[in-house]
Amino acid sequence: MDRVERTVDIARAINAYNAGLMTDFDLVTKVCSYFDYLKDKELSQADRSFLLFLANKTGVPHYFDMLVNTQLRESLYFDEDDLNLTDFTAFLHESSLYTDEKSKLHRYQKQILDQFVEGKSNRFFLSASTSFGKTHLAYEVIKKMKYNNVILIFPTVALLTENLFRLKEKETYSYFAESEYTIHTLSDGKEEYGFKNIFIFTPERYLSFLDKKGSQINVDFVFVDEVYKIDNEYMDNDQQELKEHDRDLAYRMAIYYALLSQNVDLLLAGPYITFYNAMNPSYNKSFDLFLANYNIKLIDKNDYEIVGKSYTVVKSKQKQVIDGIPIDFAEEGKNINSKHGRLKILLKNFFEHKPEQEHKTIAYCSTKVTVENYANFILSWGLVKKPQNQEFDLFINHLERVYNKDWCVIKALKGGVGIHHGVVPKYIQKEIVKLFNSKENGLTILVCTTTITEGVNTSAKNLIALFDMKGVKPLKAFDAKNIAGRAGRFMEHFEGSVITLKNDFDKVIESDDGGIKHKNFDVTALKDGADLDMTGDDFLADGEREKKRHIQQLQDERGIDEEIMNLFKTVSREDKISVFDSINLLGDEELSKIDALVQKVMMNQIDFEGFQVFIDVIRPVVRDKNFIYLLDKASYTKENESVEREYSRITYSLYWYLKDGFNGLFNFRINILHEDVDKAMRKASELVYNTFKYQLVKYLGVFNVMYKYSLSQRDSKLFDEVPGLDRLLAKLEYNAFSDQAKIASDYGVPQRIIDYYDTTSENGKRRIRESFDAFENHIFNNTRRLFEL
Repeated sequence: MDRVERTVDIARAINAYNAGLMTDFDLVTKVCSYFDYLKDKELSQADRSFLLFLANKTGVPHYFDMLVNTQLRESLYFDEDDLNLTDFTAFLHESSLYTDEKSKLHRYQKQILDQFVEGKSNRFFLSASTSFGKTHLAYEVIKKMKYNNVILIFPTVALLTENLFRLKEKETYSYFAESEYTIHTLSDGKEEYGFKNIFIFTPERYLSFLDKKGSQINVDFVFVDEVYKIDNEYMDNDQQELKEHDRDLAYRMAIYYALLSQNVDLLLAGPYITFYNAMNPSYNKSFDLFLANYNIKLIDKNDYEIVGKSYTVVKSKQKQVIDGIPIDFAEEGKNINSKHGRLKILLKNFFEHKPEQEHKTIAYCSTKVTVENYANFILSWGLVKKPQNQEFDLFINHLERVYNKDWCVIKALKGGVGIHHGVVPKYIQKEIVKLFNSKENGLTILVCTTTITEGVNTSAKNLIALFDMKGVKPLKAFDAKNIAGRAGRFMEHFEGSVITLKNDFDKVIESDDGGIKHKNFDVTALKDGADLDMTGDDFLADGEREKKRHIQQLQDERGIDEEIMNLFKTVSREDKISVFDSINLLGDEELSKIDALVQKVMMNQIDFEGFQVFIDVIRPVVRDKNFIYLLDKASYTKENESVEREYSRITYSLYWYLKDGFNGLFNFRINILHEDVDKAMRKASELVYNTFKYQLVKYLGVFNVMYKYSLSQRDSKLFDEVPGLDRLLAKLEYNAFSDQAKIASDYGVPQRIIDYYDTTSENGKRRIRESFDAFENHIFNNTRRLFEL
């Protein structure tokens, strides 16, 4: 289709839209594609007027703004003498979408913002595409409604700190940077609250905040991102991550406790969530009951793809045109039948025929191991170059000094390939994404798992789906749409390219997952543990109601205070009672071992025997098979006989982590467990960022609470006067102790910068500061204003 035909087609689309024969979201798709076609064409004054009209007609005036990126030789400025009535009408429409001098919404964001009205109950559940701008909308709601106390809940610490950085940036969000809001990210921070406060948490941290300080504040507005996690069945549960079950429970609990207040406003948001149709025979009404119970209005904007998508399936040798490039998949002879061979042809053509910002590519893989394998394949082809800038060199020199030079992430970076999966240390992930997003001399390809879908903003134009799996399980349509949503970035690309390479990713996108459900409003769903407390009796089976009453009776018999029982909410009351009983049965020898553990913890160490007592107490209530494996004792062969080690697997790992930090654990796995470098890095990272941070903290926290409570009863002391394992909990959750160091750790900086903020003496700070390498100095100078409260 040539330019004239495309223009005629757009004119027909406008007429169909005006006649009510075309939806607004279909018009968005057509206009977006038209802008993509014309973005680098020569434009006359009449063309510019028509494009300005189109952008405003479709409700996304930003499309016209984006031409500045591609029309470098042409001025988009309208002289007053050239303005016609159509131009003026377009500018008038555009002016209605500004919320201040710097912030402009698209029409569909504005429609939602207008529904927030002072003096009313404002509660909404929004499902929309990845490019819709849900988080930006939440900030506009806060700005409009002038709330005093706000809770923002994001799925990951990385997103938490990204939004902390946003709110401190004067350019983008000047309203918050210049307003009287005090911003908090710690559940136990020592900073004082202001008259107006914004709390940025993960679900787990919000629950911890409720345990420690939640009663001190009246919340006016709660925003929850990635809210689909309330239904674990809706997602493809990747058991390799060790945390999804806990995460979906934490999401449900966070929303449950947020809504205990009748006056709180609410925006729940997520991408591409589908809903049950009441007329469908398989209709499950639990989600609708959840909405009705809390007076939440559903807003479905899934069809509004603000950044368009072009889809291509490569499963044969045939020639194809992908994003305007003719590609012959038979040109490389014998290699073309393999996925590797076709990937090589595809990347070669992208890199040869497109400018750098247009050929930025994400390659999706199903597991961490396949990510690393495909990164190695791409390296071997020599298609990409490493970034050519001083900051990149500082980064590589730092990584080679701190980590093993044979680590695949370092080797990939030196060859111009980025690796992104859940167990690459946070500050390294952050730097890799920054290099990928760089407009000049950055990385051009990023190989990743689904970690890239949890709100990581990239400048990728292309998404190559190499697998239709997530871990060892098939992707769901929801996952596939989220992955595809990473192709193209609003304000940088009109369209993104999604390429399926020798798998059924394209078919998965078109499949039907069924609708989202809510466990606590589904009488047919099995409920146990913490879900019993969040579920009304009407949605419990007879046996579940009886179990709930029996657990309350056990608590009453033991006289455990409700305040104590409410701590560490994701652990069931039944399990807490079991831990309490086990602690009360400990003899003097075992209690003295725990006391030795408490003393060692104060020195950032562990007592092996005392830690084993802890494991023996909590082991009966642990159900996660992977965590049980770590709690059990390993065996080794000695003189042809199997010999059991004296302590559990996790004890040795924790010892080395506390002794020498991440590298201590990493070297333990190489030198003592004899793992190769890449496996040792994956396992060490999984332990630190998943197991220690979530699983171990949860059970250690419950043990600590019940131990201190038991001793406070026995010795007639106040609960807070009993020494416990609080310091170890802080180390595991934050990898830091002071507020400044915790925020720095959250944000993602090298360990020595965290150590700097954790050191109390000026001499100690000076020594650490003088030991920084050039990269650490660079990061320190760029980020210190975020942490120095």
